[in-house]
Amino acid sequence: MIRWARHLLLAVVAILTLGLQGCGQSPAAPSAGGQANTPEAPSITGRVTDGTGSGVAQARILVSSGYDNESREAVSDANGFYTLTGDPARGDYNGNVTRPGFEPSPLSVRFQPGVSSHPSFNVRLYEIVRIRAGETIEQTVRADDPTCDYTVSHVDYGPCRRLRVVSPARGRLTVWATVSASESPYPDIQPWLQLPHPPFYVGDPFEVVAGSETIVEIIAPWATTTFALRTALEPL
Repeated sequence: MIRWARHLLLAVVAILTLGLQGCGQSPAAPSAGGQANTPEAPSITGRVTDGTGSGVAQARILVSSGYDNESREAVSDANGFYTLTGDPARGDYNGNVTRPGFEPSPLSVRFQPGVSSHPSFNVRLYEIVRIRAGETIEQTVRADDPTCDYTVSHVDYGPCRRLRVVSPARGRLTVWATVSASESPYPDIQPWLQLPHPPFYVGDPFEVVAGSETIVEIIAPWATTTFALRTALEPL
């Protein structure tokens, strides 16, 4: 009787052991390199072009998260394309696209799974335009031109172009603009001019020194507008 009970006890222990082994979970197979699989961070692709629509190579794209200032950087390829990877949890990334010989252009992106391309990821750069104080130049601001992000008021009022006025001598510089043509349904709305460096009101003369460069930002009323930028330099 004792021998029979001993055999029965051993049989129960064996069954319990097999049952526990069957309930256990086998470890997940590691990925290549011995690391566990992690989801890939979403990436975006955009293109940097010039005023003619041609790709701009070697443009530097630098954006930072407003959440913790984490920055992401890329350089455009021979055809102007770039790719950035970021963290959706950090919200919007804001920054600029720069290239020597071109005016900088602002860029704001948000990384989202499944959204790799969007028109807002494309950036247009314009070559730096300089005129001598006292000259007049005609330029066109397109409705889809980027805004200027270094304006005095720091408001995105509309599409913007940036020009530079070089003063050959010391004097008092005056800058103003007149509209030649506009596609705006509101013809009474005139372009808004700003002088971010130095911060003076357009139309008011201000003193400049020989060789100085004044940046003028021409902001159109959300419509393609051709204007004549006029400058005058009064000797001192």
